[in-house]
Amino acid sequence: MLTSSSSFSASSKVLSGIVHTGDRLYAGTENDGLYILGPEGNNVHCPAGKDGLKSGNIHSVCLDRRGNLWLGTYLGGLYMRPKGRSSFISFRSGSRRAPELTTNNVYSILNDSMGNLWVGTRDGGLYRYDYETGTLVHVAGNLPNNLFIWDIFEDSVGDIWLACYGAHIWKLSSSEGYAAHEVESLVSTYVSICELSDGRIAFCTETDGIICFNPKDNSCAKVTFGFGLPDDTVYAALQDDYGNLWFSTNSGLCRTDLNFSSYTRYTICDGLPTNRFNYNSAEKHDGKLYFGSTNGLVEVDPCREIRMDANRPIRFNDLWINNIRQSIGPDGPLPSDINELDVLRLEHWQNTFSIDFSNNMFGYNYGQTFAYKMKGLDDDWHILDASNRVDFMGLKPGNYCLSVANMSEGHVMDNISSLKIMVRPVWWQSTAARICLAILLLALATWLLVMFVMSSKHRHELEIERLNREKDKEIADMKFRFFDNISHEFKTPLSLILGPVEQFMNGIVPEGKMDRYFEIIKKNADKLLALINELLGFRELQSATLSLSSFGVLNSVTNVMGRYEWQLEDKGIMVSIDVPESLVVEADLEKFETILDNLLSNAYNLVYASLHA
Repeated sequence: MLTSSSSFSASSKVLSGIVHTGDRLYAGTENDGLYILGPEGNNVHCPAGKDGLKSGNIHSVCLDRRGNLWLGTYLGGLYMRPKGRSSFISFRSGSRRAPELTTNNVYSILNDSMGNLWVGTRDGGLYRYDYETGTLVHVAGNLPNNLFIWDIFEDSVGDIWLACYGAHIWKLSSSEGYAAHEVESLVSTYVSICELSDGRIAFCTETDGIICFNPKDNSCAKVTFGFGLPDDTVYAALQDDYGNLWFSTNSGLCRTDLNFSSYTRYTICDGLPTNRFNYNSAEKHDGKLYFGSTNGLVEVDPCREIRMDANRPIRFNDLWINNIRQSIGPDGPLPSDINELDVLRLEHWQNTFSIDFSNNMFGYNYGQTFAYKMKGLDDDWHILDASNRVDFMGLKPGNYCLSVANMSEGHVMDNISSLKIMVRPVWWQSTAARICLAILLLALATWLLVMFVMSSKHRHELEIERLNREKDKEIADMKFRFFDNISHEFKTPLSLILGPVEQFMNGIVPEGKMDRYFEIIKKNADKLLALINELLGFRELQSATLSLSSFGVLNSVTNVMGRYEWQLEDKGIMVSIDVPESLVVEADLEKFETILDNLLSNAYNLVYASLHA
């Protein structure tokens, strides 16, 4: 099974030297120092500038038999971290510890079975570390002093092999005191060495595939692209416990048998983080194979190979947002491996994205067909033709569920993997924003309602004020009319009193009518007194009720007419009363006579005015 190192902090780094011991893996990078990957994510990062490490461009990593950690760097020389210490010791060209070192470019380190520590450089030849003096010693002999040694390898018989770039293969024979012998070969771009189980040595080259050298007869065989290799650039090779040979290239990983008769290629379609690997970056530990790529570490577990017709689990690999690959980190959408997320949460501006996936199993190569569906967008399965990547553009805010599976004979297989995705809305479309907007609108509506009520109240108060003014004016008019009526009421009895009094004063009252005139004066004086009492009791009159009684209408009319008898006679006005004696009414006698008195007064005035017109 192929596994990308996306869960490691070394993800997205260019991996170079790799070494594994116990439960820890040491991985050097060409751009970010050293990573020590421990169990359960207990990782340590040692960048340039930390613990005495001045160069972060590491090309080789080695743990010697004494527990010392060695790092070979580009332009930084050689570094050693003694066992039990946390800081590094440097070996730079011309320094006290490396007086014979002519270059600071260290590309390969090997601690052989005899305890010797070999150091290969770029254009500076081979060196060996003297544990007694603590210095690097140049290995002379017949080795050229300017060798570019990419890899140093010890075979099963203890011989040391040198993969030289720009030169041939060299062997240091352990039986001859490590005397150097140049091995004739077909090319000169060697970068890595691997010993096969049948005793052959496989040399990986930059441009010429794999050179298989047989030490028994010194024969060489070249395996290239034309023989089935995916690429003629081979960076490293490892043999698994099942006899298969694995090698990294510019076109992914490749697996073949020892006869190089069949090949299986693995690419990003099968779960690799990239198709391009790095020079001499490979390690085997506990049956697992580790390869360093330009985009992190790849772990291969050959024992998990299964048949092609079995259900293969789908694994999500990389997330791309706006065509930018997302790394794992607390500040991005991937706080952990994408397969470990309960929900992939994306911001509204991250709604254009792509997701890579694979089923990470051996035994098959091309010809796979995947299908996907995006619940929340639609519920249909969509077939991907020769692609292991699904793209979404301008996804609306909401909750989705991406499901991916293999297709077999037109049917979706059962190896469905799902990923929940949530695209957050723009802040003004969020639930909180909508609640705030609803509260604001409710507050605005409440304010408008309050203003409307206050305005209505104010208009009502103005209307009441207007009505009160009209009522006051009406009351004032009523008062004027009341005083006019009162004045008229007073004028009538006074006139009826003054008339007889003037005749008495002039001595023209007949003897037989004197008592009658006194009676007229008395009645009108009583009427005037009643009017005065009525005026004084005006408030009581407003709240008083009618005093109903039964009385004869003829007697009441005759009584009222008697008050006007003198005045009518004096003016020569004849009045007749035509009221049945039996007519009896139930009314307020006082109010009735007042009304009748007003009628007679008005009638007298009108008749008198017409006579003198």
